Amino acid sequence: VYRVDGSIAYAQACAAGPWDPSMQHGGAPASLIAWAVERMPMREPMHVARMTLDLLRPVPVAPLEIKIDVQREGRKIQVCNVTLLHEGVACVRATVLKIRQAETELPDDVIDEQVTLPGPEQGRESKIRFTDYEQFAGGVTLRSVRGSFGELGPGAVWFRAHRQIIEGEPITPLMRAAMTGDFCNGVSSVLDFNEW
Repeated sequence: VYRVDGSIAYAQACAAGPWDPSMQHGGAPASLIAWAVERMPMREPMHVARMTLDLLRPVPVAPLEIKIDVQREGRKIQVCNVTLLHEGVACVRATVLKIRQAETELPDDVIDEQVTLPGPEQGRESKIRFTDYEQFAGGVTLRSVRGSFGELGPGAVWFRAHRQIIEGEPITPLMRAAMTGDFCNGVSSVLDFNEW
């Protein structure tokens, strides 16, 4: 989806969304930002606890400058602002909070609610197929285990990217989670897409 050279990410045609072949799917820049923040140096081992993205304007399928500004650097947290710019204009802005990795003992009365969904291998391929492989969604497989993508009512869908996001780099769990965030409006819909 991207070839990165220094601070410039060169978007390929497969970054495109379904609405306009010249504009990116939101999952593409989200996964690019996740990739960038995971590679930032830290004083202590940390992981991303929160990542908030604002899509300020349509993101073109074009070179994007990745600008990272560390707001706070400490032993327990790191707070960063990440901006993706096209020709000097901000398209996406993100705030990322990293927290120090540490073993934590929880009180005995805290109950961890277990997710009891079947795995993707028990699911069925989504009814909606992204037939245009050149679009970003064409590089993603959906397997429904409750309801279906685009179907009204509660649903649970496994998403799997099968196209490299960053040339020569593996897709990390954070990149997968960030990428999936822009598909969520198609799962557990309350309103019919055809009408709304």
